[in-house]
Amino acid sequence: MGHTSYQMIEKVYAALDEKQEKSSEKIDAMFKNKM
Repeated sequence: MGHTSYQMIEKVYAALDEKQEKSSEKIDAMFKNKM
């Protein structure tokens, strides 16, 4: 949980702005894989 995670979260939110519904599902899967 360092600076890299914050950068990834920023990229995630940027993707959400472009494609909310489709990206949110992929992001959910990504976070579950990291957990």
